[in-house]
Amino acid sequence: PGSIGGDVGGEVLLNMPCGPHMRPRVTLSLNRRFLSGTGDDRRFREQILWQKDALAQLVPFGNDQCRLRFRFEVPEDLQPSEPPSDDYHLWRLYLHLPLPGMDLQRDFEIPVYPGVRRSTLSLDSRPPPLPSVEELLPLQRQGNRLRLFYPMLRHPFTSFIQALFGAFFAGVGIFLWYGAEGWIGLPMYLGAVVFLLVGGLILAIALYSAFNTLEVILDGRTVESVRRWLGIPLRRSRFLYGNVRRVTAANAAVRRNMRQLSYNVMADVMGLPKPVILAEGLDSTMARDQVIRFFNQQFRQKPR
Repeated sequence: PGSIGGDVGGEVLLNMPCGPHMRPRVTLSLNRRFLSGTGDDRRFREQILWQKDALAQLVPFGNDQCRLRFRFEVPEDLQPSEPPSDDYHLWRLYLHLPLPGMDLQRDFEIPVYPGVRRSTLSLDSRPPPLPSVEELLPLQRQGNRLRLFYPMLRHPFTSFIQALFGAFFAGVGIFLWYGAEGWIGLPMYLGAVVFLLVGGLILAIALYSAFNTLEVILDGRTVESVRRWLGIPLRRSRFLYGNVRRVTAANAAVRRNMRQLSYNVMADVMGLPKPVILAEGLDSTMARDQVIRFFNQQFRQKPR
C-alpha cells in the first residue's frame, strides 16, 4: 500500500522492450466517487481532489520487457482509501505512454493509507529530462521580448460538445414552447423558459470557448495581457514586473480522458482585483511547476 505522509511507489511491467524515445507519464490522484442524480438517472461521478504527475523511469527486464518505475511523495493532509459506498475516496494511478499507432493507457485503483513508509524501489538519481518551456508554451522570442499567443479554436472538441448540448437544450425549450396551449400549458411554458435559458447559456459558453484568444507580452519590464473574442478586446491588463506578488496556478478543467486535470498559471498583481492568466491548458503538474519556475525567473520572484 501507498503511504499518506510517505511514498507511493511501484512499477508496471510491459511486454515490450524499453525504447530510447519512450516517455511514460504516471499520474497519481485522490478522487471522490459519489452517486449523483435521482431515480433511474443515478450514476457514479468522480471529482479529482489532488493530483501529481511524474515521468516513469525505464528499467530493461530481459530482452523483450520493460519495467516502468515511479515514486511519489504524498502530503499528510489527504484522505485515505475507503471501502466502496455511495460517497467515498479512492486513489488512482493512470499510465499514459505515447506509442506509434495507438497510445498505451492503463488505469489502476491502488490502496493508500496514513503513515510515513518510504518506498524501497531503487530509482536513478538523474530524473528523465522534462520538456522545454518552448514545448509547453506557444512562445515566441524576439530579442528581450517574449510573446505567448493562444489562438481561436484551440479546444475544438470541447467547444463542439458544449455547442451540441446547448443546441439540444434550446431545441427542447422551443419544442415545449410551441407544444403548450393556454393556461393548461403553463408548466410547459415554464419548462420551455428554463430549457431555453440553460441552452442559451451553454451555447454562449461554447462560442466563447471556441472564439476567444489570449495574448501575453513580456518586454523585460512590463507585462501586457489581452483577452479577445473574435478580435474584440474583453479584458486588458498591464503591470510592472515589480508589482507581481507571486505566480501561482489553478485547476482549469478535467481532460477528455477524465483522469487528468489541466492548469492555468496566473500572476497575483498589486492593484488588480483578479489574478492575470499568463498561461493556460497545461496538461500536468510537471508542466505547471516548470512554467511557474519560468515566470518566477522572468519576474525575479523567489519560488513558492
